[in-house]
Amino acid sequence: MQTIFETLKTKTESFVKHYKTDFEHDKKGIETSNGCPFIHIARDYGTNIVFFRTDLSELPKKGESVPYMFGTAKREQIIKDMVCAIEYYAKQNDNYLIHYFDGKKLTKIDFNKAIDLKNAYLNKVFSTWELENKTN
Repeated sequence: MQTIFETLKTKTESFVKHYKTDFEHDKKGIETSNGCPFIHIARDYGTNIVFFRTDLSELPKKGESVPYMFGTAKREQIIKDMVCAIEYYAKQNDNYLIHYFDGKKLTKIDFNKAIDLKNAYLNKVFSTWELENKTN
């Protein structure tokens, strides 16, 4: 039985013409994500993988700003940036092959579905944080 990474690579490897070493990064990310849902975007020039992390303990605490990029940011900005690649690639006019792993099954999807999944993920995170605000 193939691993999720092996299945994903089998479905997308021929689509990627350049930067095939991206698959090494994908493999490492998948292996260390403990079954975390993700969206994988394969394109002519490599791949991109966006994880929908459920363990957000590494993000700053409520209201805290931390060094980030060339300044500082709060957790809300960081979580948005973690998934922004989906919107970025959706706006390009290139050819892509997109798959979603829900934690159990890998499914081929389109950008509309990818954006819906990204938005649902962000809504869930922000709702959780909103509940956290109400209980503190």
